[in-house]
Amino acid sequence: MSEQRLTGAASPAGGGIYFASKVIHAPRWRALRAGGVPTISTWIDEAGEGQTADYAELAERSLREIARATAVVLYCEPGELLKGALLEAGAALMHGTPVLCVGECDSLSRVFRKHPFWREYPTVDTALAAALHYRHHGLSHHHPDDDAGKGGT
Repeated sequence: MSEQRLTGAASPAGGGIYFASKVIHAPRWRALRAGGVPTISTWIDEAGEGQTADYAELAERSLREIARATAVVLYCEPGELLKGALLEAGAALMHGTPVLCVGECDSLSRVFRKHPFWREYPTVDTALAAALHYRHHGLSHHHPDDDAGKGGT
């Protein structure tokens, strides 16, 4: 793994955005992809009941995608209990990939909300703007929303 990757810098290939959420939100991520948002998540195409033939392969593929992602947008709505999405966020942090959290969720740890690569945003649109900024400039470059996007609020 390169030093550039460890510091959250944009990859030379540009990477894409990985969306981590409950599967019920997959249509939203597919619509963003159709609208031109660079999306690396393939799980969104097999989010329906019975669409995943091999869960072990899905887990490995998701981890590979997270490792190549520019950022992970972690999305949660009130009352949702995140499970797999939290594992995906942890994998992103381990790889030095920014996690851009949208929404409040009881599943979130106050410890990891203080991680240097964790950011919180009020809307998906603001998180996407930050992700696209990081895609071109890397996490080490100050984004205007970073002051409002620090975790632990």
